[in-house]
Amino acid sequence: MFRLAWTQRILGDYERAYELDTAVVAGYRVLLGETHPDTLRAKLAIAADLGALGRFSESKEAAGTVAEEARLSLSPDDEFRQEIQQSAKALETVADRFENED
Repeated sequence: MFRLAWTQRILGDYERAYELDTAVVAGYRVLLGETHPDTLRAKLAIAADLGALGRFSESKEAAGTVAEEARLSLSPDDEFRQEIQQSAKALETVADRFENED
């Protein structure tokens, strides 16, 4: 379902992508745990969906939460931790820019 959500996002159906990503996170939480890298990646996808839907403050908050979860649960030299934190920072920057345009 994660790839289906990605496809929906690419096609511009952000609401459907958000719905699918939310379902993916729920499943990953049960199967893999709250801070498993796949769960964190799916949570970051939700942050991207929120931004695409124009829900910038929610996107920024979600991205920040994922970055903090990665910081607390993954080792400092973990490449995935660095990827998550960079992606979250990018989403926060975009959210700040669009929030300030209103």
